[in-house]
Amino acid sequence: MKSSEIPSESFEALLPAKSKKASLEVSPAIEEATEKSPEAKEVELKELEEAINEAERCRDDLKQAVEKRDKDAESVAVKDLYESLVKARSIRRNIEGKTTPGPVSAEFSYKDEKGKAKSETIEIDFDKQIESFSEFYGKYKIDITPDFTEKMADIWERNREEISKAIEEKGFDTVIFIPDGLPNSSEMNQKMSAGYNETYTSDNFEAGGSFDGVTDKESGARIILVHSAGQIEAHPALKETLDKSAEYFQKEGETLTITDYFILQRKIFDKTGKHLDGESTWTWLPGSTVKNPDGGSRVVDARWDPDDGRLGVYAADPGYSGSDLGCRLSRCFK
Repeated sequence: MKSSEIPSESFEALLPAKSKKASLEVSPAIEEATEKSPEAKEVELKELEEAINEAERCRDDLKQAVEKRDKDAESVAVKDLYESLVKARSIRRNIEGKTTPGPVSAEFSYKDEKGKAKSETIEIDFDKQIESFSEFYGKYKIDITPDFTEKMADIWERNREEISKAIEEKGFDTVIFIPDGLPNSSEMNQKMSAGYNETYTSDNFEAGGSFDGVTDKESGARIILVHSAGQIEAHPALKETLDKSAEYFQKEGETLTITDYFILQRKIFDKTGKHLDGESTWTWLPGSTVKNPDGGSRVVDARWDPDDGRLGVYAADPGYSGSDLGCRLSRCFK
């Protein structure tokens, strides 16, 4: 949610009743989904009404901040509004008996190298992924907020249809769950490269301030759809990205950052024992840039260097392209 955005969502839609003010009767669908006492249901509905009222107050605060052009107050109001909406949706899911979201699946159709039509059903299971990422962040001593699962569930449910469409279009087969408050890219590099040789950083990347000079397009809690294919040329959708510039991918809305890539790279290695992009290609990270001392900015790109046993981080002009440089496509949901 951008700081200037005011959600158009109807708060009444969050309630399972016809009117949030006049009636708190439970709908038949919810009656069937729960076995709680009438008193317990009434308490939950009351909590939901209070959460919605709080969200309305936060939205009013945001409107006033926007009108007054008070950026500090606007930022606080956006955060408060987001938190209150997450809480309201979580309460609604509990009322409906949906403690965690179900999986999302879609059919991905493509042509192989010989032009033969193929298809596969791809399913991403929220329960398995949230458990996996909670353990992953704990393993690498990365603090996550107590409401990590709740926030991821909220994002997943609100974007379920779009997630399915993205899988169908590009064949995304895995996700990255990003919590609020991650360490900066310098610290994430250290945590995600534990046990490797020291990460290589190119002259261009260093000239832009190295990790401390990185500017990211995305931040905060989010879910990112990506591919688990070890090499870019190994997946039909990724292979098409070779020899295209970072500028092209930025215009296409690609926002994968260096931190996202570090997490994905480590997660895949922990699961398979193999690194991403360790053969003949490397990948643009259109969501991360560093300054070009001569003016403008350079876009970060990265790979795994199998000869030196370390990650390599580079930066190049947005218009540069090469037959061995592609992009790990992604879709970001917040």
